[in-house]
Amino acid sequence: MNAFTWLYILAMLWLLAFLLLRNNRKLMEKGIYIGPFYAIFKTTKLNDIIVDMSKRWPLLWRVLLDIGIAMGLGQLIFSIYWLGQNLIAFFIHPARASPVYPIIPGITIDLRYFAKYIIPILIIVAFTHEIAHGVASIIGKVPIKSVGVMIVFCLIGAFVEPDEDILRRSRVRTKLRIFAAGSLVNLFTALIFLLLLSSFFQSTPSGVLIVSTVPGYPAHNVIPNYSVIVGLNNTRIFCVTDLVNFMHKARPGEIVNVTYIDPKGCLKSSLLRLKADIHNKNRALLGINIVNFVKPRLKMNIKYSFEVWNFLLTGHVISLSVAVFNMLPIYPFDGARFLFTILDNVISKKDLLKYLKASIMSISIALLVLNIVFTFR
Repeated sequence: MNAFTWLYILAMLWLLAFLLLRNNRKLMEKGIYIGPFYAIFKTTKLNDIIVDMSKRWPLLWRVLLDIGIAMGLGQLIFSIYWLGQNLIAFFIHPARASPVYPIIPGITIDLRYFAKYIIPILIIVAFTHEIAHGVASIIGKVPIKSVGVMIVFCLIGAFVEPDEDILRRSRVRTKLRIFAAGSLVNLFTALIFLLLLSSFFQSTPSGVLIVSTVPGYPAHNVIPNYSVIVGLNNTRIFCVTDLVNFMHKARPGEIVNVTYIDPKGCLKSSLLRLKADIHNKNRALLGINIVNFVKPRLKMNIKYSFEVWNFLLTGHVISLSVAVFNMLPIYPFDGARFLFTILDNVISKKDLLKYLKASIMSISIALLVLNIVFTFR
């Protein structure tokens, strides 16, 4: 089943669920609401847990939340600056530009990768993010109506529903604390993932891991998946760049001695005759899908160490991305409510305020959309 077939089936299931359950009173009494391509579950059972958390070390929470305001402003400015610089890089130095794309399973993200890494990480990131909003709300004496889980098509999220009337009448400082709390915790989460990475793995790669081989090419059925290439002929291979540089000089038909560590940890070598790329006859290929291999500090087999390393790295990247991009001044991101709360407090002219908000949001949307467009150009 290809990705588009899977997405089509999922879309049909969502539509069927919506048609059958959209006004189901029993589900709604339990806090479950079904909409087109989304489902929401609300509960008050977690409210007491968040209240208890906020009562522990209240002074520490207030200090951290005030730090979050300063960090939030910095993240907001940095997110706009980074998108602008990255967009310029697409024109001047395309190779240096970083890809920007939404998480769409089967299209921008491999389905197996999504299920194995993205879903559990999104759960961690979303729940810690929303719990932080909840704690900040309680500290600011803004009651929480409910805590919930939201599934939008195939993405999982969480939310805390504060009393909006009381929030609207709260002090500016309280509002800013609440709006910045989620991204602050995401920064801490990113830091924790990074600390775990540096604790369990070395800082530099020591070879190139073969994730899979391509049928019809020399490495297929010769070198096992999850082997680590450490040498090509007499060239030591430490990272993907080393392998790419070697292959740029190689030609189809050449015989290469590949030295590798197999999944059991045994050092082996194989002679492989390079094959031409079907799209470029002058380009020689081994037929391997590869990533850098970073050696673990603890003893573990190659496949398991790769899974742990990949999970921690993905967790760091997603946590950091959410922390930064969530502070973009675009609704429904927290950055919009954060910045507009500041503007509401410093600008009294309604026409100017309205124009400024619209301009900032339009520029931010344009930067984000253009980065995505040039990623897939």
